Amino acid sequence: MIKAREVVSMKARLLFGLALGLTCLVGALALLIGHGSVLAINGFSTNQELPLPALAPIGPAPVSFIVRGLEPSVRVAPDGTVYVSSIRGVPGGVDLHRYNPAGDGPSGMGNTYPFKYKGQPDGCGVLAGGCTFLGIAEGGGDVDIAVNYPSSDTPNLALVSLTLAPGITGTHSTDRGDTFSQPNPVVALIPGDDRQWIDGTDALTVYLNYHDAATFNIDVQRSNDGGEFYLNGDFRGPGQRNREPDGWSPT
Repeated sequence: MIKAREVVSMKARLLFGLALGLTCLVGALALLIGHGSVLAINGFSTNQELPLPALAPIGPAPVSFIVRGLEPSVRVAPDGTVYVSSIRGVPGGVDLHRYNPAGDGPSGMGNTYPFKYKGQPDGCGVLAGGCTFLGIAEGGGDVDIAVNYPSSDTPNLALVSLTLAPGITGTHSTDRGDTFSQPNPVVALIPGDDRQWIDGTDALTVYLNYHDAATFNIDVQRSNDGGEFYLNGDFRGPGQRNREPDGWSPT
């Protein structure tokens, strides 16, 4: 009697295992079929990883930062150029990748883009001449990029990178990220900042907004040179904290 019960129990476990395995197989097949159907319907390309260096050596010291690509941002310029930026974290700086349809080649398998790594736009500035050697940069806390909309010629690319103090580093490129202006580590007129955003209009105008830690207000500045200097702007004053700028426009 005991042996008979053991046989029945073994058969039950076997049937349960077979049923579970079959369910997993059917589920996996459904996911694969569904994945292909989604790609066919919405036209997304195959996922791809944008390469970054694994380590950033810190000068002659026998230590290195581990390179991370966090909080990516993407912008598409009027000429079809795609820019992707990511942060390493302070004081590691930010990284930039670019794909330009006219100069970087055709799409690859699965409609992936052959992105080109364009280095660290915020990697010099106050450490000019030694920043690459030291493996550090002014920013890396947050990054945002913006493109302009000129009537002709190459669209300007502006970039800002965050360090809490002194604040925000700004730079820009007029040749699709091949070279950048000397980074300016003090573009924010109010030090001690967080979460900056930028957007571009016309050929070289770029608007920068951020919230300053001292007053917790949202501050707005404007650049007329594509994003190297933000010297003239309008500020949200006291009493406007956390309010939408209804009827308010920068000049």
